[in-house]
Amino acid sequence: NQRYVPRSHTFAGFIQRGESSIDELVNQYTLAIQSPSIELLSLSPIKFKTINFTKTNQKLQAIEKVADDLRDEKVGERIIAIVSNAVDQIVMNSMFDSKVNEIGEQVYRYTPRNAVFKLKNKSSVALKYSISSEYIILSSTDYFGSFDKEKFYDYIARIKTQKDFSRAEVGAGLGLAQIFLSGGSVFLYCEPGKKTEV
Repeated sequence: NQRYVPRSHTFAGFIQRGESSIDELVNQYTLAIQSPSIELLSLSPIKFKTINFTKTNQKLQAIEKVADDLRDEKVGERIIAIVSNAVDQIVMNSMFDSKVNEIGEQVYRYTPRNAVFKLKNKSSVALKYSISSEYIILSSTDYFGSFDKEKFYDYIARIKTQKDFSRAEVGAGLGLAQIFLSGGSVFLYCEPGKKTEV
């Protein structure tokens, strides 16, 4: 039901649990879509709550807010721990890995992940989440659009081969791998230079 645009600079990828091969997954789920958003993945409307960040240390409050909402919905603590980790990973990626300089290097690549700084103007990051009887959906958005297809394919390969991430460097896809290997599917959309949503 989406309108797919061949050769579009924008792209979306969907890493779904249970695919048997990387080729099958890439061919089936790497799509060029004109203007997607997490809200457009379902034909029926999904209600999302949104948390906008102005500083990096607000991530902990967001994790607690999502966990409290899950407890209100009687979700078990094991699932809450997995979801809390997912919130931590996708928001941290948006805050620390998405901003790049003019030659494409990550600005905060070597910044400690507990560093506190303001997110100004285009640096803003938003978390959207939805909880239903069937799904818990999390979405982190940044407005840099620095995630490209090559990174996406590299991350797929690492995840599908269950590569050893124990010695992985910052930005090697460990956060997305942990989410996927914990039982989640991952949707990613990138409009280069403008927006990435995971």
